Amino acid sequence: MKMILLVVVLAFHWPVLRALFTVEMTKTLYLAEFGNTVKMECRFPTGGSLDSINVYWHRMLSNGSEYDVYTLLNGNQDLQSQHPEYKGRAHMKPDLLRKGRAELEISNVKISDSGSYRCLIKMGGADYKQATLSVKAPYRIKTHVKELHKNADHKDAELSCESEGYPPVQVLWRDGNDQDLSKKASSKHSVTADQLFHISSLLIVNASSNNTYHCILWNETMEETYNASLRIPADIKTVDPPTADGLSSNAYWAAVVIVLMTIVTAGVIILMWKKKIKCSQLRAMLRPYLNEANEVHINEDDVMGKLNH
Repeated sequence: MKMILLVVVLAFHWPVLRALFTVEMTKTLYLAEFGNTVKMECRFPTGGSLDSINVYWHRMLSNGSEYDVYTLLNGNQDLQSQHPEYKGRAHMKPDLLRKGRAELEISNVKISDSGSYRCLIKMGGADYKQATLSVKAPYRIKTHVKELHKNADHKDAELSCESEGYPPVQVLWRDGNDQDLSKKASSKHSVTADQLFHISSLLIVNASSNNTYHCILWNETMEETYNASLRIPADIKTVDPPTADGLSSNAYWAAVVIVLMTIVTAGVIILMWKKKIKCSQLRAMLRPYLNEANEVHINEDDVMGKLNH
């Protein structure tokens, strides 16, 4: 609320204040790359005591509100109202103030840092200026070529390209004859936690053709392109075609062998278990007869003993 009142007062007394004290931006547009450091600077006339200087850097939002990015009160930093997005990333160099330079440095620049910034300085008089920060993330394309299957008559190759960046782009595919193959490709787009656009695209072509292919990322708004070339090598690595269940042929047959071995082993165990039961049952059935035979044998011995006596 205090800052809003200050801006209103400045606007009301603008002609007088502008004649006494003027702030100028060194640039109206600053460009920065994602993850790098950007420096934005406004300049003001020196001559007053730096002990009484107040510097306010604000991020202006489209809905009319604002973020406190960095504040100097009476020459000393005051980060109590600093927005969490800029904590540890926004800095100023007090030594430059003696040269009439209020330089804001933002490290580890994010995509969300893009927007309008206002530099307001009070030192006897007061004035402010605004500048725009535009953050981009260049696309660095990763490519890969692999052979899907191979036989005497035909073989296919899978071409892929993948990248992350900002702003969003379209994926185009062309061959060496500049023929558009984009409709034959399968492309996916997603947004990362850092607000970068992740692009992945696959194109299947005839591997026998000795041709060069191009994966092109096209930003229509900025008229900017990123191009990566892919060529099918003569000694391309063969990859077994997937079977119905998604396994390669080697993995498929290995799984079959394991299953068969498991079945055979289980069958042997069951057979042995059944034989063990049959033997036990046979012993139980013969036990009465074996006992009678023993008794008969014992009785015969007794009789023979008596006869001898």
